[in-house]
Amino acid sequence: MEKFYSKDLFKKILFILVMFLVSAVNQVKSTHIVGGVLTYVHNGGSSYTVTLKLYRDCNATVNLPGTVAIAATGYNGLVFAPSKNFNINLTSSSFLPSNLDTCAQAPNPIPCVQEGIYTTTINTLPSNPGGYHLTYDVCCRNLTTTNVDCSGNNIGERFYAYIPGTSVIYWEDFTLANGTTVDAGATAWTRTLGTTPPGYAQVQNNLFETQGANNAQATWLSQQINISAFTTGANLSVNLAENGNLDANDSIIVQYRINSGPFINFTVNGAIADDILLPAVATSGPLIGNTVQIRIRVRYDGSSPNSELYRIDNVVVSGNNFATNNNPTFDNFPPLFLCQGTAFTFDHSATDTNGDSLVYSFYNPYDDAALTFINNVAQFQNVIFQAPYTFSSPLGVGSISIDPATGIITGSPTNIGQFIVGIKVREFRNGVLLSEMVRDFQFNVIACPAPAQALIIPGNAIDACGGVNVTFPNNSDATANNWTWNFGDNSTLLDVSTLEFPTYTYPAPGTYLVTLIINAGTSCEDISTASVDVGFVNATFTNNSPVCALQTVSFVTTPNLSANAGTVTYNWNFGDSGTSTLLSPTHVYAAGGTYTATLIVSSTLGCGDTITASITINPAPAAPTTGSNSPVCTGQTINLTASNITGATFAWTGPGGYTSTSQNPTIPAATVAMSGVYSVTAT
Repeated sequence: MEKFYSKDLFKKILFILVMFLVSAVNQVKSTHIVGGVLTYVHNGGSSYTVTLKLYRDCNATVNLPGTVAIAATGYNGLVFAPSKNFNINLTSSSFLPSNLDTCAQAPNPIPCVQEGIYTTTINTLPSNPGGYHLTYDVCCRNLTTTNVDCSGNNIGERFYAYIPGTSVIYWEDFTLANGTTVDAGATAWTRTLGTTPPGYAQVQNNLFETQGANNAQATWLSQQINISAFTTGANLSVNLAENGNLDANDSIIVQYRINSGPFINFTVNGAIADDILLPAVATSGPLIGNTVQIRIRVRYDGSSPNSELYRIDNVVVSGNNFATNNNPTFDNFPPLFLCQGTAFTFDHSATDTNGDSLVYSFYNPYDDAALTFINNVAQFQNVIFQAPYTFSSPLGVGSISIDPATGIITGSPTNIGQFIVGIKVREFRNGVLLSEMVRDFQFNVIACPAPAQALIIPGNAIDACGGVNVTFPNNSDATANNWTWNFGDNSTLLDVSTLEFPTYTYPAPGTYLVTLIINAGTSCEDISTASVDVGFVNATFTNNSPVCALQTVSFVTTPNLSANAGTVTYNWNFGDSGTSTLLSPTHVYAAGGTYTATLIVSSTLGCGDTITASITINPAPAAPTTGSNSPVCTGQTINLTASNITGATFAWTGPGGYTSTSQNPTIPAATVAMSGVYSVTAT
């Protein structure tokens, strides 16, 4: 630990620091900062390479600062003496490329961002209980931000990085009321006086101070401190100081004991007599055990005036568990422009060289107000978002989200403007939060009238099944103002057109790739392609109707297909619920009537054809009613009769090979041989 100095010295340092900050704010207070990020890489030991990336609006009148001042504080914001703050000079600068769509409506002035990179290596940050808090602040943000009111030109930014240190088990910094002689809180301790007490032994101006007296003695004793969870041991340290000219026989002894055993002097500065060379730190460790207790004993000789003061501060017990760490680094800088109402995806992931697990979230970006600390966790003053915007909905409710596992940001901004956005990356190692990194930046949401989109046909496939003469559809946006077609006929260079709805005759059936370019030669041109299957399938068939009911109707198909038709299927519907998939089927109709037979021919080319025909089925005639004048005598006339059937013909047969086609025939001069059965058929 290195926080030891006189209170007068502290006041001087504080005054100089305040004046420096006032001067710095006056120098950089301008409307120009649009984001940044502070990161570090551990080179080993006390060496770190620290980088600040600062982003400036190119349209601002103030340039990037030539030097930035990084504050480095310790546990709970402890200010080191001597200071560990450091400056970094501007290393390089460049203008970030614009992603503005050439067809978008550009704002005036067009946002432009300059990136300044500040990087340096420092070698003064050894492992420290509670780690280090690195911060840089600057003013001011753009006046024109939409989700945060920066119109007063007083909303600044603070960039922060935390370097993990060893775990703090016990830390007493004596920020207690003057005169305190016992503490029963989380860092409990007691004070006992010798037979001859000193002038006093108490908290004085945030130190524990003992005032000299002849042959006086006082002892400061910590509580029993549990270190059992730290299997690799615990480290101890105490800051020591004095005031006045101490005597050779005056002394301060710093001791510890493990598991209530005997007290042992600290390894470094465990026993100091006479004056203390400032600053002095008593240290010991690593120590392994269940508990440790620290005792500090002050003795004065027989000639010690009350001007002789021994002081202790920052009694610290910390784990011997320092873990080297590098900040993750973001892979990409966010796009400068987003289009209103247009969905976007941005990969805001980071790379961690230590292999730590990273968790992403939105955070509330910081203003440049001074930090406070609670249990070594930095407390920031956040910028205030204007309703309906929040830090978790910086572009408006439902307009943006971030995947906590991948860092991918998606959304569709609804409002035009400039929006402050903050991204936090937390590092977890073996399930334990190690550190976090923050970056804030500015999204510019602009109006982006969608350029006309070329589209020949949805699905990008045309079934040109009417033969080689094809008329093309054009489903492009109405705002297109010129059309350039190429019909994909490799046999000629003349397969082009500039008509909106052209027609082209192909040399033969086949598959062709047609291309349409709209607004050709402009920055907003667009292209659409389609596969054109040129071919044909014609459905034809004949049949033997009319026939009578219950007789067979034969359907005969002669395929008429282009060579590229592919596999062909046939689907028949005979009009009486009968169906077939044969090429040339037969069918029997159960009743007379007129039926519509349908044939649908389809091919894997995508072509098809349908044909219908009327099928006449005559009903079967009714059986005729017969009669005769039987019986008759030899020599008389036989008269045969049949009932009338419209449209029918008659065929009689009888004995002796008799035939007749009359409906009612007569047989004169009957003989006995003509006796028998006569039959008639009506057709």
